[in-house]
Amino acid sequence: MNNSLCLKSVGNASSLFLVITFILCVAFDLVFLEHAMYRA
Repeated sequence: MNNSLCLKSVGNASSLFLVITFILCVAFDLVFLEHAMYRA
């Protein structure tokens, strides 16, 4: 087995990072309505 960085693990890590940051942004918008990015 080679020691190079596996592309699949990099993809999984970046996807997980994007999902977590998206969920945090949505939760922040729902909790702090006065600081929402867009007024609905």
